[in-house]
Amino acid sequence: MLIFYEMDLGLNHVVRKFSTLVEQSAHMLIPVPAEPYGPGGVLVVSEGSIAYKKIDHEDRECGIPLRNEQIESRGLFMISHSTFTMKT
Repeated sequence: MLIFYEMDLGLNHVVRKFSTLVEQSAHMLIPVPAEPYGPGGVLVVSEGSIAYKKIDHEDRECGIPLRNEQIESRGLFMISHSTFTMKT
C-alpha cells in the first residue's frame, strides 16, 4: 500500500495536511481546483478505477469503463490528463 500526501505548496515551504492509504496500483494524482473554481481535493488514479479524496470528506471511487473488445484480464492505466478552469 502507498501513502498519499496532500501538500500545501506555499512560498518556499511545504506543509503536509494529511495522509491516507491508497491502492497499491495507484500511479497518478490529479489536483482538483479549489474555491472559487471547484471543490478542491485530489483524484487518485489506480488500475481500472479513479478515487476522489479530500480532507473531511467521504472518499468516492468509480471504475473506468472498458470497451466491448477490451480484455478484462489486462489492466487499464491512464497515462495523461489535463485540467481546464474558467474564471467566469
